[in-house]
Amino acid sequence: MRWPSCSISTPSEELGGEFRVTLVGPGERFMLAETPTPVWTQGLNERQIQLVQFMQHHGRITRRQYEELTQIGGTVAKQDLQGLMARGLLARGGAGPSTYYVRPESSRLSDDLATDSDR
Repeated sequence: MRWPSCSISTPSEELGGEFRVTLVGPGERFMLAETPTPVWTQGLNERQIQLVQFMQHHGRITRRQYEELTQIGGTVAKQDLQGLMARGLLARGGAGPSTYYVRPESSRLSDDLATDSDR
């Protein structure tokens, strides 16, 4: 029995005894299609999502801590925090320089976050 001849092109670069495999497919879109975006993140920017996740572990934050965490200025931090309060994802406590933010008790977010971390 005789095998048909195959034409294999010679590699254009030498990799020192290794070889490279290139897979053609959906690339980065593959993981996006497999991992649905949690509902609570819709309409939030990356900083706000980071803050909500931070709050899950720490429970409380000040505006200054949020600025340091996300490397942003006071005006943007204030807008982000107000946006999260408007959506019911944060509640404000204290007053003046002692102002801090916590997760509201009435939020369903804790259940949603627990479900997302179990996946």
